[in-house]
Amino acid sequence: MSLKPITMTSMTKDTYAEVNVFFVPPPARWKVIAEAAHKEEIGTVIDDAMRAIEKENKRLKDILGRTYEYCLAKTPKDAIGTYVVATEKTLTETGLAKCNSRLYPANTVFVTARGTVGKLAVAGCPMAMNQSCYALVGKEGYGQYYVYHLTQYVVESLKRKANGAVFDAIVTRDFESEVVPAPAIEDVCSFEKKVASLYEAILNNSNENVCRATLRDTLLPRLISSQSCSFTYKESI
Repeated sequence: MSLKPITMTSMTKDTYAEVNVFFVPPPARWKVIAEAAHKEEIGTVIDDAMRAIEKENKRLKDILGRTYEYCLAKTPKDAIGTYVVATEKTLTETGLAKCNSRLYPANTVFVTARGTVGKLAVAGCPMAMNQSCYALVGKEGYGQYYVYHLTQYVVESLKRKANGAVFDAIVTRDFESEVVPAPAIEDVCSFEKKVASLYEAILNNSNENVCRATLRDTLLPRLISSQSCSFTYKESI
């Protein structure tokens, strides 16, 4: 009896199940990903591939899919610095669907309203937030860099008005009561163009710092426990 060879194209979901292997649907296979490797949409292709694998393999639900940063006012490192690029908490797509927050785009300005009140940060990537924050997005041509600085001005004004009292919360009427300058849209656009490269550099540095911190936290325990490769020191003359 001759056996028909099994190829990738001839394998069905049942074939995978017979050998106890997770099924990889066609849109998630390497050929599709490799073809998009040098295209701008590679991130979307990978996200779609992970979703497709999860959909076909129920045991992988919320394991492979994309997770989203979740900004918390009570977490100091989430609220300090110009950009937030990594948070202590993340949300799966299922968690995001059940969360009261929506996914805010990169460059959304977050201001903490309770807990560590008045801390500002700019979302370095699409991000959700908890109910202790406000998310601020400019309208009618007012860009996010201007919104960030305007919010700084408002928060400092609110702190001065507190006049030594406990500054323990910010509510929407606090923002509504503030009188702020209203520059022409042309001036705001000019400002945005001038500072864009500075903020891009800050964001790149923030991402690099996170990568270095992750590398440090991964390698340092191994160095301490002597699990990493050994290094030989040679004195140069």
